[in-house]
Amino acid sequence: MRALGCLSILIFGIVLLIYSALRNIYDAAFGKPNRSRKADSDSSSNRRQQSSSAKSSSPVFPDGEGEYVDYEEVK
Repeated sequence: MRALGCLSILIFGIVLLIYSALRNIYDAAFGKPNRSRKADSDSSSNRRQQSSSAKSSSPVFPDGEGEYVDYEEVK
């Protein structure tokens, strides 16, 4: 009985995988845009605009950061 349950889950997964592949081929053949890539590009352009506005308003490192200090070896 357990083998039958595992087999049905495996068959369902294979059918789902085949359906997804055929849908991608159909969308590519008939010129439908890939939804996930469009959403990713929109969100990345929004992040770029936000980061560019943040750069102009405040520096990344304050003026006191990054000063060099003489190194002395302690024995």
